[in-house]
Amino acid sequence: MKVKIKEAIHELQVTHVTLSHDLDDIECTKMYMFFCPRCQNPLVQYQGYVVSIMPGKSPIPLPVYIKCPNCKNLYSFNALI
Repeated sequence: MKVKIKEAIHELQVTHVTLSHDLDDIECTKMYMFFCPRCQNPLVQYQGYVVSIMPGKSPIPLPVYIKCPNCKNLYSFNALI
């Protein structure tokens, strides 16, 4: 993804993560930690299962990106309904 920062064009790596619900976890008590695939830094807790991890932006616009503090890779998360 190309962005403009202080009048200079930069290329940022964006990874899209798709999550699905755990139908067996009715009370929503099971939490998992997502680790950055590049540097194994813990990023975010989530419920359910990771369905896919794909390079690039999401096909639907998502307003929030999470940046890994170690490798600076950006992640967007989307849950399937």
